[in-house]
This record gives sequence, structure tokens and C-alpha cells, in this order.
Amino acid sequence: MLNRTLLCTALLLAIVCSVVAQQTSGSIKGAVTDQLASLVTNARVVLKDDRGATISITTNQFGVYEFKNLRAGKYELKVMVPGFVVYEEKDITVESHQATTLDVQLAVELEEQQVTVR
Repeated sequence: MLNRTLLCTALLLAIVCSVVAQQTSGSIKGAVTDQLASLVTNARVVLKDDRGATISITTNQFGVYEFKNLRAGKYELKVMVPGFVVYEEKDITVESHQATTLDVQLAVELEEQQVTVR
């Protein structure tokens, strides 16, 4: 009987903790495209919270990224792809049980070339 009571209590506690975690977290998601609106796959997307902790992921085959289970607060986002200018967005607000959508359009990085005429 005691074991059954302990098991029920543990199960109830696990459910409560799960519900609380779901209610206090949000997410940031979006698509990464270039200037021609083509999807950019395998872009490195780095998210930094207001405590300095970072999470890094890459966009999927559809150019989409998603950071889940984020605590409410302020974030900074960087998107990096070779050949493109680094995209930075600051002061992104994540609210509890809200999905923040932030689509990113990358600009092509122009290389300087020097030509010597003789």
C-alpha cells in the first residue's frame, strides 16, 4: 500500500512539473532565405540569452530553424552562412507559451577584388 501511494505521488509530481515547464517556456522559429527568396539550408543559427548562454542549431532542408523550451526573456539571434553577410537581431522577446516568429533574409557578401593593369 505504501509503495502504491509513493508511486502515485511521484507520478502526480512528474505531471505537475511537466505542466509548469510547458507554461513558462516559449519558442523562436523562422525561415532563412536569400535576397531572391530561396530557402537557405544548413545555415548556422546561434541564440544567446540575457545570461550569456548560447544554443547553436542549423536550418533544416526547408531552411527552417526552431528553438523550443526557452525561458521567457530577451535574446539575441545570429545567422551565419559562408558567402552571406552575418545577420544579427537583438532584443528579441520570448514570452511564456508563445511562439515568436523571426524570418531572416540574408544579403550576399560582396568581395572586394583588386585588379592591377600593367
